[in-house]
Amino acid sequence: MKEVSLHPLLLVTLLAFGVPILLSRLRAVRIPVVVGEIVCGIIVGGSGLNLIQENQWLDFLSLLGFAYLMFLAGAEIDFSMLSPRGMETRYGASRVSFAALAAGVFALTLLLSTAGMLALRRYGLGGNVLFMGLLLSTTSVGIVVPVLKETGENDMPLGQAILLSAVVADFATMVLITVAVIYFVRGFQVEMGAVFVLLLAFAALYALGSRITGLAGVRRVFQELAHAASQLKVRTAFALMLLFVVVAQQVGSEMILGAFLAGAIFSLMFRGESWDVELKLDAIGYGFFIPIFFIMVGVDFDLRALVSSGSALRLTSALVGLAFMVKVLPGMLLALRFPPGSALRAGVLLSSRLSLIIAAAEIGGRVGIIDAPVKSAVVIVALVTCSVSPVVYARGTRGARARRITVVVLGAGKVGRLLAQRLHERSHEVVVLDADERAIGKAKALGLEALRFDAATCDDDEALRRAGIHSARVFVAVTGSDRINLESCLHVRKHFGIDHLIARVSNPNNMSTFVHNNIRPMDMVKCSAVAIENMIYRPNVYDLLSHATMEMEVVEVTVTSDAVRGKKLKNLTLPGNPLILLQRRGHEIFVPHGETEVLTGDVLTIFVPVSALDEVVKFFEPGAVSQTAAGRREGI
Repeated sequence: MKEVSLHPLLLVTLLAFGVPILLSRLRAVRIPVVVGEIVCGIIVGGSGLNLIQENQWLDFLSLLGFAYLMFLAGAEIDFSMLSPRGMETRYGASRVSFAALAAGVFALTLLLSTAGMLALRRYGLGGNVLFMGLLLSTTSVGIVVPVLKETGENDMPLGQAILLSAVVADFATMVLITVAVIYFVRGFQVEMGAVFVLLLAFAALYALGSRITGLAGVRRVFQELAHAASQLKVRTAFALMLLFVVVAQQVGSEMILGAFLAGAIFSLMFRGESWDVELKLDAIGYGFFIPIFFIMVGVDFDLRALVSSGSALRLTSALVGLAFMVKVLPGMLLALRFPPGSALRAGVLLSSRLSLIIAAAEIGGRVGIIDAPVKSAVVIVALVTCSVSPVVYARGTRGARARRITVVVLGAGKVGRLLAQRLHERSHEVVVLDADERAIGKAKALGLEALRFDAATCDDDEALRRAGIHSARVFVAVTGSDRINLESCLHVRKHFGIDHLIARVSNPNNMSTFVHNNIRPMDMVKCSAVAIENMIYRPNVYDLLSHATMEMEVVEVTVTSDAVRGKKLKNLTLPGNPLILLQRRGHEIFVPHGETEVLTGDVLTIFVPVSALDEVVKFFEPGAVSQTAAGRREGI
């Protein structure tokens, strides 16, 4: 057997090790690790020092990293968002129209991308018009998701609209790019049905897999063998990926679609109960295989072909501008539901492209649909958009956050004023609405922002917009009329996408109506009785929750920090010595102990001194702001 040199693999591994460390020290500007890996590959590759030549180990590991990247991309897709029924269950009926908006954004993006490439073609620039139009229609869900989480907008209406648009773009372009490659390489032949064979296999395996994994015995086996040497879920992930990659090859389709669908199946089968395995899969992929792929993209990058051709340089500049234009303009469709500034920021974030566009460019270059200069120009587009878009969006979010309304309260009576006052004391931006000018005057006298609302029809959209309903997290209706409270909540959900709805209910007979419409009801009679009961049996807890004592708080945080991910509670040094009361992971709620691990997405209920509140929240949620931290106890 011929001995194969591992020196190139060692060099690539050392680069993968050093890039994150180097970029973490560049605090002035945030550069995605992937960008650094591609740049390092350019430096050591044929366009730079030429330290890495063709090597079968690197080729194989790069190919495996390529497939694994597509698998993780598929695993990020939440297909329930594409289902009207699933969206009604999770977000309310208004999200159906969000799906229509997302489809409209993608369709307009594809139309503008194709038209833009036709225009460039007239000037002798660009590759295959349809293929390049599909490339420019892609969006990176892998960038959109962390940016939305970091800015705290992932669970807000605008964030959900952006995420849904990214999901639609990712899935649609993945399928269409595969069809396009088959068509341009082999023509309109029987192989075109390969994509549909894969989709049928996807549907069949999902239906079968979801039933099997839903069986109590099977679930118990997966739970028992999910750790230590077995790692059954991790093995399932690799088996699914390779199964669909092989099936894709056998039917004549591209392996990226197979790997992508395998990731989607894994997500559908285990979503909500696989935080730990997602960590392991990310660690395997982003710790070894995927960096090799991106570094090799840089190694194969033909910089000389790009800089030596004036037309290639003009094409690169034109593609960068077109890449933003074909996302920002369609993104303005979201102005039908959100302020124009928010729609503009959404378009900018949707302009970010990374894994899928690079993967598709690799395939297009390999089969000859696009040439080397065009492929290099596409890589530059990915580097620029994935570096610029998140920064611009985050800065725009900070500007919008200065006037972000957290809660809109309908009803400026005694209950509404007291509620708004208490929230305002905890640094929330609160607006009170009422039809009574005297009640509005009393609210303003307390230093609250209060606006007149026409309660007769419950659809005073102008007042709601002035109150900042488009960015509110919670809508509370506490008027004395159950009808007004119900109808206003339903209107706000339908037209503004607010999911967290709370309503005062004066007549206990109306409780079932509110519950049926997914509105959290507040039974005034029952609340009074429970409050008195707590004063009798749990006076200290009542004092805490009613803010009679201001020294301690109960706060809920969602873990997003990479620094604490996977660590045991006993190994965490928390400011203020707080007590972690409960831990929620998916649908499971349990009392943690010292050996309990903290995973990304866990929701922790913490008993913490007020003096350490912000520090504790930011310890687990680095992107949290003070007003968010102060309101966790209210569930905001």
